[in-house]
Amino acid sequence: MAIRVLAVDDAPFKKGVDKWTFIVCLLFRDLILEKAIKARIEVDGSDAEEKIVEVVNNLRGEVNILMLHGTTMGGFNMINLSSLHNKLGIPVISFLERAPRDELVVHALKSAGKEDKIEDFLRQPKYTPFKTKYGIIHCLFEGINEREVEEILKRYCIESKFPEQLRIANIVASIARC
Repeated sequence: MAIRVLAVDDAPFKKGVDKWTFIVCLLFRDLILEKAIKARIEVDGSDAEEKIVEVVNNLRGEVNILMLHGTTMGGFNMINLSSLHNKLGIPVISFLERAPRDELVVHALKSAGKEDKIEDFLRQPKYTPFKTKYGIIHCLFEGINEREVEEILKRYCIESKFPEQLRIANIVASIARC
């Protein structure tokens, strides 16, 4: 059976210059790209989670799994995976090449004047490392178990340690400037 995946990544922005950037949301039926959607988010804001919920809701039940490239979009616009899963009722998986180092993120938040986001960051569960044929990838997940994440990685890691849908979302997002 085909799995419908929404892969989400953020577009680049100029720190200290751009007030807005985009999230790029690509809907796949397995590995077939079916839709591309972008939504504007505030750099270092708090609206990324809300925008993702709007995109998924507008797709009216088409999404089976949500894949994110990290839990921050547009700088420090943080996403709470548990909250996102509860709002959407679908599995949510965040992928990173390297797990965040708490002390570095806390320092960066303080330096950016975003002390109010430190507690939210520290409350997040820790990323779990998974082995793929291309190396280790770190995942944070809600509404899905480790064995199912492993199956997704086996099925969709075609060209890199990232699932192909998210790899393509990253490529597309890299050219989606405001």
